[in-house]
Amino acid sequence: MKRTPALIVGLSALGVVTCCVAFSMILVGGAEENKKVLNEFFGDLGEGRGQDAYQRLHPDLQKKIDQVMFEQFALVIKKELGKLTDVTIKQFNKKKNSEGLFLEATARGQFEKGVGELEIKASGTGEGPKLTKFNISSPKLSGWFQLPRDRTLYQARAQSFAEALCTGKAQVAWDLMNGKLRTAVGEAKFTEQVKKTLAYLGPSKEVTLKSSKANGRTLIFTFTIRGQAALEAVITISFPSEFRGEITTYQLKPSKG
Repeated sequence: MKRTPALIVGLSALGVVTCCVAFSMILVGGAEENKKVLNEFFGDLGEGRGQDAYQRLHPDLQKKIDQVMFEQFALVIKKELGKLTDVTIKQFNKKKNSEGLFLEATARGQFEKGVGELEIKASGTGEGPKLTKFNISSPKLSGWFQLPRDRTLYQARAQSFAEALCTGKAQVAWDLMNGKLRTAVGEAKFTEQVKKTLAYLGPSKEVTLKSSKANGRTLIFTFTIRGQAALEAVITISFPSEFRGEITTYQLKPSKG
């Protein structure tokens, strides 16, 4: 084995966050294993097999990515870039430590309709390497985002938030909120608000969808909440990371209906 420069990258699902050069011990066969992971993952994406590619993500990364958005992303890659035909490794790293196998690589992917710069990080699991981070960069993908065609997941997410608000489950509602919204509201203030909502509504609460609409890059769901009084909850879901819809605003007001 020899000491070889390896590119260490920190990636979000959308792009590079940090980048620096360091020296790591490269194990024999590292390039081949990295290339296999790249070929399988981006090969699935190039053929629009979003569901298969999603299963190659580490469970921790899956929690940050809605499958419906990931599958929509895969269809855009199939349309704009097409089938993956070749992968040329630029930098790679493979090592084993107390936590298991670790892989990372940057590469150039040749697709039927163009090229893309590829980056991955992966950790070993019982089912083989699973991606913890990834990126594909191509001008053809710069405007890939569209609101999801199937909005069932987001209606259910908004309704779960409304139900948690009116049943006193402050922690459940808190966990469904976008990080910036949590910071703006504050946990203590939010918990007190949930308590007041519960006291106002009383028992026998019922949450029903009143309307849903799209506005720009957001989905807006309006629910009627009925107990001993009635409230209207307007909940906005946006896509800060493009791959996950999160509750970014909410409003409670007395219902007129």
